[in-house]
This record gives sequence, C-alpha cells and structure tokens, in this order.
Amino acid sequence: MKNADKITEKVFEMAADRKLAVHLLNAVPDRDFEKGIMLHAVYTNDDAKSLIYHCKFKDSESSIKRNFKSELGFFMEKYKPESKGINDFLFFLGMFNPVNRSPTIKTIYRYQYREFPVLSDILAESRGSLLWDHQLDSLCGLFSEIENSERWLRNGLNRKDQLCQERAKGYKFNEDLSLFDVVSSRMLMGKTSKPNYRGAYILLKTFGILK
Repeated sequence: MKNADKITEKVFEMAADRKLAVHLLNAVPDRDFEKGIMLHAVYTNDDAKSLIYHCKFKDSESSIKRNFKSELGFFMEKYKPESKGINDFLFFLGMFNPVNRSPTIKTIYRYQYREFPVLSDILAESRGSLLWDHQLDSLCGLFSEIENSERWLRNGLNRKDQLCQERAKGYKFNEDLSLFDVVSSRMLMGKTSKPNYRGAYILLKTFGILK
C-alpha cells in the first residue's frame, strides 16, 4: 500500500506505555491502567501522533485477529476512495474491529441485502449495512410516535433487550419485513456506534486523497 509508512499500528498494554496511551486517548480513567488492559491503536507516524482508530480490550496481544494496514491496503485497491467526501473511509473504519474475525472489509460482498427504498436511503452511506447510531435512530423514528424515544429503542436493541426486540418485531415495513429483521440481518458489528469522522478525515489527508 502506497504511503503505508505514514501510519503506525501498535498493540500494547496500556500500563506499559502510559505516556503514549494518554497522548492518544487524552482522558484515560485509572481502571484502564490495570493489568491486562490492551490498546490497539492506529495513528499518524509523525510528531503529532494523531489517532485514527483505537480499540480497548482485556486479554493479550494474541486476541488481535486482524491487521488494520492489511485491510486498509485491500480497501484502497478495491474501493478506490474518492476525494469528494469521507463516506468511503467512514465505511472502512465502521467495518474494522481487530478482535472479531468477521465480517471484514474483505468479506462484506457476501452479504446480499434485500432491496427496499427507505432502507436504501437511510443506509446508503454504509452500503446497506447498519453501522451507526444515527442510522438506527432514523429507522426507529419511522415508527416512533413518542418524541425522542428513538434513542431508548436504539439502546435497547444494541443491548439485545427482549422488550425492545419484541417491539421492533411489531414495526413493519411490509407484511414480511420488520425493523427487527433489518437489525438482525444488517447490524453486522453486533451493535451500532458513532461514525469515526476524525479518523476518516485524517486518512483522507494522510493518503493525499483530499483535494
């Protein structure tokens, strides 16, 4: 991958390098420096050490099953990110989790989604997958009659709360497609999260794509 040396990928126990951990994450609670708390971090290879991606987990380096640089190289070649925006890199970052074997940016093509106009619009930025909190909020908002209840339902669905799952089964796009069906089939990472805008922006700048 061209310019691969511009980013650093490192897995380390946070207690073993407190200075780097604090620099990358800014605010770090004391409990994160307990024995066995690991950090998988990707950051720019310069004096700024700007954080692109991170994942905290408790175990050992052997828990890491995926390599950020390797998958980014595949993504750059396969998807050819464009300079018109950051959605491509947002999608890549949303699909990466180093402690999960799958799905990956290399296997996403295996997931064939049923076409449905409203879903296509709301999930367009993530190529049909349900990755982010605001997407799930929007889907919940299609059915919610109570103001601001979308977040409650989204949090419940992310926790696999049975009451929220039953409610989602009753929310129908049509006779044989419910909100629960969409969440079950398209929430590939197990739960939604916030999109990593800063990381995507740094990748755009780092790889000279931003024009």
